[in-house]
Amino acid sequence: MKLKSNIVVEVGYEHWFKGDYFDRLPASAGLPAGGEKDSDYFFVNTEFRF
Repeated sequence: MKLKSNIVVEVGYEHWFKGDYFDRLPASAGLPAGGEKDSDYFFVNTEFRF
């Protein structure tokens, strides 16, 4: 989305399905609490052009 001719804003969402690979990892793999669950990412990117 262009706000002005020199400003561009992007907004997005991603959902990552972890799959069964993370279910098979040993406890020594050091995953953080909840690390085997799917992940959701939201992002905002702003670009200023000069």
